Amino acid sequence: MLIVVNNLTRIRRASNLNLADVGLRMGCSESAVSRRESDPGRPLVSTLQRHTRALGGVLDLTVVHAWQGAAA
Repeated sequence: MLIVVNNLTRIRRASNLNLADVGLRMGCSESAVSRRESDPGRPLVSTLQRHTRALGGVLDLTVVHAWQGAAA
């Protein structure tokens, strides 16, 4: 999930949005967004979805069987 959170941070910065902007769009505080970006831990998919929507994106998760992932 670290890759996902890093991408969200990169998108936020490229969109010229600050932490307060994203927090307002997500319905949480600036400090909550900052904590998620600096130490994502194990975020809920619903949290990642809200964060992605706040940036104007769509969260796309793909699940593959282990042997399919190794070939990709």
